[in-house]
Amino acid sequence: MENKALTNKVKSLAKELGIDLIGVASSERFKEAPASAQPEAILPSTHSVLSMAIRMNQTIQNIHLTHSTNDPFSRFGHSLLAYKIDYIANEVANFLEDNGYEACPVPADSDLWSAFNQPLLSHRHAAVAAGLGYIGWSNNLITPEFGAGVKLATILTSAVLVSDPLLSGNNCPRCLACVNICPVEAIHPTESEAFILDGWVFEHSRYSKTKCLWSCLGLIQGLEGRQKNYARPAKLTPLPEGDEIPPKLWKIISNNGNYSSAPVLCGFCLTVCHPEKLSR
Repeated sequence: MENKALTNKVKSLAKELGIDLIGVASSERFKEAPASAQPEAILPSTHSVLSMAIRMNQTIQNIHLTHSTNDPFSRFGHSLLAYKIDYIANEVANFLEDNGYEACPVPADSDLWSAFNQPLLSHRHAAVAAGLGYIGWSNNLITPEFGAGVKLATILTSAVLVSDPLLSGNNCPRCLACVNICPVEAIHPTESEAFILDGWVFEHSRYSKTKCLWSCLGLIQGLEGRQKNYARPAKLTPLPEGDEIPPKLWKIISNNGNYSSAPVLCGFCLTVCHPEKLSR
């Protein structure tokens, strides 16, 4: 039997700690989901999946789009939010444990190796299942309130919480702004992939993980000059072919395995997708 009182307490606690969006999905919704979105593979007793989001500062996103500096976005739109939401996820998970349930927080950002393989758990799939938003063409989660400018974390718990409804529609206009702004052409303009959650089919672009990280970690200009003009001369360093990890990217991975602490020099597909554009 679903515990409405506990659900309300959990949501209230998360919002008191600084969460902007929170939703719940039953583990049943993930039965047909991809392998990267199987909560019971981590916590076999999972009954409910809590998805949480913190918004990114819109002014920082706007500055990032000018290509003048990546520092505010990298710190305040990425690493700081990752640490903040991880802290909150741990506090909420401890609250559930204190009430007699198993609860496992999943880190906001995977390490770099898992970015090329299967992540511990896909936060985007969990967020869609919990009704926070939908998957846009960019393969990012799009929320009605904040567009793609959010940081996500997930909690798996044995508590039987009240599930939230999935969003009834996908408002991504496929304007291809994400395709056009990507400095490494990681997002395919026409070819798509699909996945299933709770019997619903969700479609997004086919994209290259290797090219995406090649850009996000500043390798579009090589290891030198990573902080300067990182997106304008995007093709100065030859892009890798296929999804094999090239030597320069291996060097970054070995020196900085935790993606949450690595400087992010791209993220334009996130910042270009504003909620006001989606409402038109």
